[in-house]
Amino acid sequence: MKTALAVMSGLALLAAAPVASQQQPERQTDAAALAATADDFRRHIAAVMERAPVPQANRGYLEIAQTEIAIALRELGAAGHALDDLAETRRRVSRAAHALSPAVVPEGPGLGVGALQAVDQMIAHLRAATATAPVPEDVELAATPALVAAQTARRSLRDAVALAPAVATAGSAEQAQQTAARMTRLVGAALSGIDLDGDGETSWNLGEGGLYHTHAYASMMALGSGVATLPPQTASQ
Repeated sequence: MKTALAVMSGLALLAAAPVASQQQPERQTDAAALAATADDFRRHIAAVMERAPVPQANRGYLEIAQTEIAIALRELGAAGHALDDLAETRRRVSRAAHALSPAVVPEGPGLGVGALQAVDQMIAHLRAATATAPVPEDVELAATPALVAAQTARRSLRDAVALAPAVATAGSAEQAQQTAARMTRLVGAALSGIDLDGDGETSWNLGEGGLYHTHAYASMMALGSGVATLPPQTASQ
């Protein structure tokens, strides 16, 4: 709560424009620059949290990534139930790979953006948001865990996508099932994070973070800026 209040205070300062007068031309210039900075910040955060510049998306890159991951997990779950049916396992994993990266599998049930590509864009916009100057220190503090968790999620997604060809070339249903299970763990970690040190918690750092953590800290960045936020999603939803 303290962090959120601090971020709100910082963003209020970012968005506020000093009252200008004819006797204060420098303050007029400062006000215009500050307003432009606030607009740039909102634009980048809105691309993450509210509406990405993608045709017919009507959602931010974070929600696009979460939706694509949910589709991939659904297909991977179906692959797991295929058991000794190698053809069905391959088919379902291919569909999951499309949701993760249409660059790898062009056709499938996903949105056509891809979780991996959405996370790439999300990272770019988070970096651009913090590059606007001046940015309150509290916003920068929230940006670090948001970025680190997103980068960890991206690594998990890349590893999962890299496994998909192994299912297509698997010599047996058992091999395909084992690889599909590894993909499922990686995709779930990208969404919810993973407890690597066994302390019962997942952190945004230490390689444990996922988009759940990015959501929490990007929401802090969005507070007070007029950008809509969305409920977090986990692999269990």
